[in-house]
Amino acid sequence: MKNLKLALLIGLAISLAAAPILARDHLSSRTVVITDDENDRWERTSFDLDKGAIIITHREDRRRDVVEVGDDSTLVINGEEVKLNERQKALVGEFHVSCMDIYESAKKIGWEGAKIGVDGAKLGFQAIGCVFKLLSPDYDSDDMERELEREAAKIEAKADILEMKADRIEEMANELEDLTRDMRRAIPEIDALDWF
Repeated sequence: MKNLKLALLIGLAISLAAAPILARDHLSSRTVVITDDENDRWERTSFDLDKGAIIITHREDRRRDVVEVGDDSTLVINGEEVKLNERQKALVGEFHVSCMDIYESAKKIGWEGAKIGVDGAKLGFQAIGCVFKLLSPDYDSDDMERELEREAAKIEAKADILEMKADRIEEMANELEDLTRDMRRAIPEIDALDWF
């Protein structure tokens, strides 16, 4: 029953935290600020999505770099389009696709997480309903515990599946890190950005 109470509290917290996110999903641009303790080159870096383009802005001291990766495999650094050969263009295109895949996967996981949070909140209300069932001579606290634990197990199974999907996003992010390394090697203008 202790785990059940914990699941209920977590579910309620997630659903309350998800409400503002769900309410602002109508925005056309997203900003994700990256902070990575292991790799501080991405600190003070934001990723924006704007009309199919990925805009990466890095601020350090008085310096500000803006890298725009278009959905047509174009690369613009600080307002100047970089002329790319076929190999470089392929890398830039792969980078764009990978970033968008990660974004879409993360967005789906966010929605699924919010749904799990709502399920947790529903379980809380179900628990309240079970209290009223205790007034019946055919229903006791053991019945209530079994019923709520059965529902909690369903929520936990959904959360386990979600965790596997999150692990896949982590793998995708590692692949993206390898891709950025390839881009630095192949595109001098990217290599010149010490933070990319």
